[in-house]
Amino acid sequence: MRVLCLHGHGTSSTIFETQLTAICEALDESMENEYIFIDGPVESDRVRGSYLLLSSGIHSQLIFGLAEAGMSEMVPGPFFGWFTGFTPNEIQASHDLVAEVIAEDGPFDAIFGFSQGATLALCYLLQHSEPPPVHFAVLFSCAGPAFSSDMSLSCEIIRGFVSDDFDTLQYLATDMESSGPDPSVPLSIGSDISPREAFMETISSALRLGGDNGFIAPAAAVEQWRAASVADREELMTRVFHPSLTSTRVKIPTVHVLGQSDTAEVFAQAALCRNLCDARLVEQVEHSAAHDVPRKSEEVQQVVQAILAAKSEAELMGF
Repeated sequence: MRVLCLHGHGTSSTIFETQLTAICEALDESMENEYIFIDGPVESDRVRGSYLLLSSGIHSQLIFGLAEAGMSEMVPGPFFGWFTGFTPNEIQASHDLVAEVIAEDGPFDAIFGFSQGATLALCYLLQHSEPPPVHFAVLFSCAGPAFSSDMSLSCEIIRGFVSDDFDTLQYLATDMESSGPDPSVPLSIGSDISPREAFMETISSALRLGGDNGFIAPAAAVEQWRAASVADREELMTRVFHPSLTSTRVKIPTVHVLGQSDTAEVFAQAALCRNLCDARLVEQVEHSAAHDVPRKSEEVQQVVQAILAAKSEAELMGF
């Protein structure tokens, strides 16, 4: 099995390879595999307060939640991301890199992504479905939303934006940032939400997540969009996939892996991401960590079994 692997924001292909060590070793017990890890196109700062790399012999593990002061010494850069803004052109640049790797180094049976890398994998699959570029996908801590490079998406909503809408978005993205969302209230998914509400809710959540992870300044982003709207530059306005805004779904098996101690914001976005996939082909696995890849033996085995089941399902579908 050949797998394309996409790391999270502010990390690197090397760090993601270390994160996946236990899962890859367990998968390798049942079949011969090749994992292709690539770096994102944008050099970035190290992700905020998340990773410390410890090596012991041939085994490595990532320890989370440690002080930033020591991390830069323990984890050498450079660090990368897939995008630092949400405009269609920025999303397209990351798609172009993935397409180039698939063309030059493929074909691939699967795509594994973590955090922003999982979001990119989902976006790419939503926009490249005929034929699908891989047979199945594994999305770890998919901290969406699924951004689109398709400038025709949500045009009516964007063209209808007025000053009050940007004020509301500014409040949702910044004034709420300190307290965060109510963990008991997920992002809306069903038919009871209007397209405009779905768009606003999804964008504001994306801005809060981007602000939390240090790769976007929410207030500045909203003002840039306001200026773009005034200048009639809608190509600079973000497009997102949302279950209420599009009927497009990922039509291959997907495994969604999520830490039980991750933030309410990530849980909400992960739910949106799952609902952009064919429900008949979705498998979810939860583990005891936070925004991480599981490494406890029993949890690794749960993920491996889900991966093998997705592979078998893809084979039954003729892939």
